[in-house]
Amino acid sequence: MIKIYIFFKVNYLSNKNKTVTMDAYDKLEKIGEGTYGVVYKCMERSSKEIVAVKKIRMEMEDEGIPATAIREISILKELNHPNIVNLREILMDDSRLYLVFEFVPMDLKKFIDSRPKKHLDENITKSFTYQLLVAIYYCHVRRILHRDLKPQNILVDIKNNILKVADFGLGRTFGLPIRVYTHEVVTLWYRAPEVLLNTQRYGCPIDMWSVACIFAEMAGGKPLFQGDSEIDQLFHIFRHCEERTHIENPERSFIQNFRVRAKTLIPKFIFLNIELILTTPNENTWPGVSELKDYKPSFPTWSENILKKSVKNINNMGLDLLQKMLIYDPSKRINARDALQHHYFKDLNKNTIPAHPEIKF
Repeated sequence: MIKIYIFFKVNYLSNKNKTVTMDAYDKLEKIGEGTYGVVYKCMERSSKEIVAVKKIRMEMEDEGIPATAIREISILKELNHPNIVNLREILMDDSRLYLVFEFVPMDLKKFIDSRPKKHLDENITKSFTYQLLVAIYYCHVRRILHRDLKPQNILVDIKNNILKVADFGLGRTFGLPIRVYTHEVVTLWYRAPEVLLNTQRYGCPIDMWSVACIFAEMAGGKPLFQGDSEIDQLFHIFRHCEERTHIENPERSFIQNFRVRAKTLIPKFIFLNIELILTTPNENTWPGVSELKDYKPSFPTWSENILKKSVKNINNMGLDLLQKMLIYDPSKRINARDALQHHYFKDLNKNTIPAHPEIKF
């Protein structure tokens, strides 16, 4: 019965008659392969248009179409945005499922690696970070979590410098109250600490943590936190992330007093605290952390490590934004709406951006 329902759902979502089988396409080359399927570069015979076709892997056909494919289809049918890859068609052919997407030639990881300096210049980093935030804001206001943001799941139109979010196989819709979700989401290097600590109630902040990691990687050319297991990933983060909440040097008191007085006249986001200190979280820095399933009071405590020493090619404004994305406490982590209004983007030429967010307050 489940299998019948799934096939009916896919046929309903397709809602197109012009193409019935894969005979309408010529396979040109395989361009990617993952856990859930193989992606081919194809040409539509009638129009000669180049497309990307994902053949969904169905290893256990008696169970019908994989849940990841159903999620991706149902989510992408609700999304229509220039910074999100366009799902053009859904095909069933000999009990095989194919998803036909617009063709975008390169993912962000390959794009970074192709640069002469192995990282992006400041203007491209800023533009791509803004476009990524626009896409994620568009998803979040529609109550959709991506849950697997990483450079390999972001495509780059290199001709127009347009970024497109792809691969919603782990995406979920969410509502209130927040449901209990699996913690087996997000590729390890881009996974938020609350997920690593096995919370089952999470929301938009997990995507924002991933955006921060991608932002730093675009600028610096390498992943910010490179653990080889969940516990090692946590320790990499603890060695790099937490905000200093006091001034240790008394000679800074004049500057601090000036800040306090001037905040009444100047927007608060201009005052930068770029000394992001990475250390082991506790109840003072992250209320409730000790109640998470995999938190251990015996976690080692590292000496302070200032983040700006680890992050390259980001100016002070960018570091301030990055800091706000990497706050441990999810309730205090900056959201996509506020990030888009951060002073870091003030000098961005938004005429080059394919879409602008309709900010809702």
